[in-house]
Amino acid sequence: MGMSLRILSWKGRHRHAATVVMALKAMSKQTVLEAIAAARARVGKPLLPREWGDVAGCEEAQILRAMQFNVLAEGLSSRSTDIPPFPEAATQVSDGGGFTKVPHDVLDYSVRKHLVLEEVLRVEPDVVALEECDHFEDFFRPALAACGYRGEFCRKKWSPCAPYGYHPDGVALFWKDRFALMSVDRVVDIPEREDLQCCVLVATLQCQSTDEYFCIGATHLKAKAVQENEDIRALQVEALLRCFQAHVDAAPHVPHALIMGDFNTAPYDELGVTAKAVPAVLSYPAIAFRSAYPLDLPFTTAKVRGDHISQHTIDYIFAGPSLRPSRLLYVPGIEELGTVLLPCWEYPSDHFSLVADLIVPARQAKESKC
Repeated sequence: MGMSLRILSWKGRHRHAATVVMALKAMSKQTVLEAIAAARARVGKPLLPREWGDVAGCEEAQILRAMQFNVLAEGLSSRSTDIPPFPEAATQVSDGGGFTKVPHDVLDYSVRKHLVLEEVLRVEPDVVALEECDHFEDFFRPALAACGYRGEFCRKKWSPCAPYGYHPDGVALFWKDRFALMSVDRVVDIPEREDLQCCVLVATLQCQSTDEYFCIGATHLKAKAVQENEDIRALQVEALLRCFQAHVDAAPHVPHALIMGDFNTAPYDELGVTAKAVPAVLSYPAIAFRSAYPLDLPFTTAKVRGDHISQHTIDYIFAGPSLRPSRLLYVPGIEELGTVLLPCWEYPSDHFSLVADLIVPARQAKESKC
């Protein structure tokens, strides 16, 4: 891919490089597609087919296609036998993310990253949110730039990838270059709790052909289904909404609102956990967000953990009232997956991407309410 990366020194738990020399030759769309084809040929199987389902009519309507995708970080899926890029900074040995049933070759990131890119490009979204993105600068940004996208990144303050000697992960937003970036903010701290972190990226975009404004947020909330962590997720959502509202208030015209992310939690109370994070978005008084997908999806992530199957609905696309879903990319049924579930030869992550075609109405006046 015409890329070289040389680390002269890398010290500290938070991976701050004293000197980093990186040379990235410009990728072309042709080289990106050739790399995807080579990865697919090595796997020997096509991506799992996905079907579209109509929600509402959209004849002659302007459409915004939005994608939400947790791409499974290299640092959270590599085995103990893999050599990390920064072994001198590793304080722990990776356990492969608990994917004990998944063949090692399926997790080979040198191949898998191209299949992740294939999943994005096969639906050509207008805006994309990626979580567990740990190769923004050296892969996703240049590869997607070659395909007509621009992007921004928010790195986690305390990435779980770093102790294993891998690049810190974070959240990325990409958009087609027909949009202009007006402003962007990153939030990694929670003022009320200095011992906590969050990972929030909010951008205001302007469509250069229609003058429409869009406020788009992406986030990855704390994992594990216990009440203490749900309370933390609620604080993280508060930080997200504060930042998001600031962008809405600053926009020259009332913007269309969109929040995407891996919330790591169900929308309803379950297993002794009172839901707070998702309800905080859906009950936000300033913007009447709604989920593009049904909240009762069987799962958005499905994997084998030890001897049991773990499947949950934790990924979301939340649209403001001006964006109405017209089509959704269906999540395949559990019966369509192999015995190891996700990731597998036919799909490169343990989360399915969510993709929604959203109808965009004419621009709203500034004094209008969301």
